[in-house]
Amino acid sequence: MAMRDAAASVPVVQWMWRAGGVETLILRRWGSDDEATNEMVAAFYALLRDGKTASEAMRLASAGARTAPTTQPPGVWAGWLILTGR
Repeated sequence: MAMRDAAASVPVVQWMWRAGGVETLILRRWGSDDEATNEMVAAFYALLRDGKTASEAMRLASAGARTAPTTQPPGVWAGWLILTGR
């Protein structure tokens, strides 16, 4: 399912995760290389653990991915949706 097809469901997904105690959820808008995406997501969550806000962590993780040889394609670092209650 494409993101535009699923857009109406995003608030429901956010509510379900928030009800389960998840404060921040990130979603990809389109597919990408799994290994490269895993590297970026790991960087994002490491930055969150270091005290960065979700938007700051995504900005820094994206910036790092744009310069790394394995994660340079925009499909890896562009098009993320951050759902947070903060």
